[in-house]
Amino acid sequence: EADAAGESQAETPFTIGSTAIAPGQELAYDYDYTVAELALQRRLKPVHHDKKTGTAIHFDPMIGFRVHDLELAVTPRGSDQIEESETFFAGLVGAELTLDFGNAFQLEVQVDGSFGDDIWGWSIDAMLSYQPSELVRGEFGFRHVRVDFGGDDDDGVGYDGWNAGLYGGIGFRF
Repeated sequence: EADAAGESQAETPFTIGSTAIAPGQELAYDYDYTVAELALQRRLKPVHHDKKTGTAIHFDPMIGFRVHDLELAVTPRGSDQIEESETFFAGLVGAELTLDFGNAFQLEVQVDGSFGDDIWGWSIDAMLSYQPSELVRGEFGFRHVRVDFGGDDDDGVGYDGWNAGLYGGIGFRF
């Protein structure tokens, strides 16, 4: 999830709702961007397994989908607030490379791409996870997401940019 609010000037002309915004016009803005993902991974036979140390390297392909939700509020100086929102669905394919240290800790790198009607994107994450059981694990990592959606029609909200940062969470595998 990414949230931002502030003030700026329009660089190019655009229309939001039925209001035309001119270059140089001062604006207050507030946007909320949320992404949710559901993916299935298949654990393949280890690429490498050292029985002596218990370490292993795994390559896991994945498939799934993402839901992107963008809510945007713009207030041109001297005008009423204009609110728009859009939700986009995208297919997801990718893979994860895991170095399993053999003691419930893993170092993982995941790369994926998403695609759909009027949307595309990719992400890369690097994470350290602790998996004390077969089903549950804790995760801490860094993710960079690049996405471009909407904005090609005259009445939609679009976003073309990236978000990056640290994250933590709980994962389930079964």
